[in-house]
Amino acid sequence: MTVPVLAALSGCDAAPEIGEARYAVNEPGPWNIPPETLARGEEQFVPYTGAGPWVGESGCADGLTEGAQVLRDFIYDEFSQADHIGGFSCRAIVGDSSTMSVHATGRALDIMIPTIGGEADNGLGDPIGNWLIENAEDIGIQYIIWDEWTWRADRASPKDRAYGGAHPHHDHLHVELSVEAANLETPFFGEPSEPPPDGSCETIESAGATVENAGACAEFVGSSEDWRAADGLGHSGSLLWTNALEADEPAAWARWNLDFDEAGRYRAEVYLAPEYAEVETVRYEIVRGGGVDEVIVDQSAAHVEGWYTIGDFEFAAGDGQHVSLFDNVSDPAAAGQRIAFDALRLTPLAPASGSPDDDAPAEPPDPPASDPGADITGGCAAAPGAGGGLLSPVLLTWLALRLKRRA
Repeated sequence: MTVPVLAALSGCDAAPEIGEARYAVNEPGPWNIPPETLARGEEQFVPYTGAGPWVGESGCADGLTEGAQVLRDFIYDEFSQADHIGGFSCRAIVGDSSTMSVHATGRALDIMIPTIGGEADNGLGDPIGNWLIENAEDIGIQYIIWDEWTWRADRASPKDRAYGGAHPHHDHLHVELSVEAANLETPFFGEPSEPPPDGSCETIESAGATVENAGACAEFVGSSEDWRAADGLGHSGSLLWTNALEADEPAAWARWNLDFDEAGRYRAEVYLAPEYAEVETVRYEIVRGGGVDEVIVDQSAAHVEGWYTIGDFEFAAGDGQHVSLFDNVSDPAAAGQRIAFDALRLTPLAPASGSPDDDAPAEPPDPPASDPGADITGGCAAAPGAGGGLLSPVLLTWLALRLKRRA
């Protein structure tokens, strides 16, 4: 059975938004510390204490200091992306055999982050580094190395600069504590700093919600060269895009993870900007309690920026459900054609009274009569649908993939 994807009215955003758009995919390069974090960092000062010369094992501590152990456990609790946290190592600095590593004093942690094809996963590592900078004085963080970049709390402005050491630190954050922090003598160990924002995906309530593309509910597969940001465009000014690829398998894809408070039928709409919605056969996959649906959407039919319906779906209560978008297309794609990934809006639909088939799609409202070229940004207006797209429910085998987001 195939059902045309028709237009839906685009009203005011009364439903809550899930996942504040707070970061964008970085261009290739080192750790890109946000301006607001750098500004907070300028207010921090922690004296630097090195480890001294390498004199052999006799100069090493017995293991991690108490302060390093407490901070390690805190990061494990608050940052689930920390794959493993190491620390003590009785050795000299890599590349400098005359100087003892701070690891040998027990005042340094290595926060391991899984890489993407050997590159740093900034979507996982950056939030940890940024939080440590913003709370450096409270905790007693004297030095951080991550993804070819450094931040040191005793430097004159600017406190960040490129890292020229032997190891690029793509797979871990190197974090050094001050002597005071190692001895539990800084404020953090009396009253720990405010935990970072909860990175879990919020529950979608019965009234529906808008799920942003840059919040905790969004995930990405692909390198920073696959996903790029169009700052200032899109639902919250953080539209992401990738190029279409004629291939059997995707090279890059993105996902909105969904956790519903109540089961029910919801209308799913995606936010598109014409400048970056150029492909006629964009594949979406909807994994829900009742199975898996595949939707082919003509993004190029989005002539104005706004909401476009991709279909009505029956979702179960709970998590483990999602909507994914893929970069591969079956038809030839012109070089440079772009696919947009922005916000997803879910609106509850009243059950069809007396319907013999609970899984039959609800009758969508008539397309708006307004000019499809009208400006609908920033207000309540009717948006055209993804004209020409077809909804094709098919049963698929789902392979469990661990997604990584490159920010």
